[in-house]
Amino acid sequence: MEQIQCKLCGSNNSVLISQISKRPVYETDYNIATEDYFREIRECKSCCVFFNHYNFELITNEFYSGFYNASIGSGRLLERFEKIINLPEDSSDNKQRCRRVTDFIKTRQPETYDQISLLDVGTGTGVFIYEMSKYLKLVSCVDPDKNSIAIVNSRVNVKNAWVGSIEDIPIINSFNIITYNKVLEHIKDPIAFLKKSKDYVSTNGILYVEVPFAEHLIELKLQDERAEFFIEHFTIFTAQSLKYLLSESGFTIIESKNIIEPSGKHTIYAFATL
Repeated sequence: MEQIQCKLCGSNNSVLISQISKRPVYETDYNIATEDYFREIRECKSCCVFFNHYNFELITNEFYSGFYNASIGSGRLLERFEKIINLPEDSSDNKQRCRRVTDFIKTRQPETYDQISLLDVGTGTGVFIYEMSKYLKLVSCVDPDKNSIAIVNSRVNVKNAWVGSIEDIPIINSFNIITYNKVLEHIKDPIAFLKKSKDYVSTNGILYVEVPFAEHLIELKLQDERAEFFIEHFTIFTAQSLKYLLSESGFTIIESKNIIEPSGKHTIYAFATL
């Protein structure tokens, strides 16, 4: 019998939730042959995360350095950027995310708010860092796609914008808040990845993590067609598994909440500290 390891905790103790043999209607076409498309959605009984299991290689080192953005938008990153930044706040996931983060910072550090430094990891289209630059003077970002960073450099008042991942940032840099917005579900080993943040969080610094939320969709049996469970996501989180991720990475949750975003995405977020 095949030993199927949890993508979060490595346990072999999981149960089958769904078997999917056809690409969902709205899932991005990553050029997987129709006859090869097969995956399972499983629930880990040890850490309570849900995860995708399949027997082919999809996420390679090159996947997020250009192929991913090209696949989801035919390479028209700037068009997507312009469209999303012009959404009104009640229709914008990013503007509401920005509001959550800025409100939290103002509550904890009102006296030094204007000197807060922020790093956004996996900045993608660049919309979140664009919104944050309206409120903070010291914003930086990193993304493996050089095209994303080119847009950020041309449209956003950033202190730094690096191509690569967090370990590619010179260790002399530290930040008051590091944000991971819909990033960790794409990572094969999110605990090891998140541990790297500890070298870049300043004293009394904050981590903001936002990931897809599984529980309500599983209860409604909607997982097979929902974007939260699409194939590029290794993990889909519950409140318990998000706590496990942060604890095993060396962080303690200060505040956490599950929400439905303006886009309809089911999301759970957490603010945490060392």
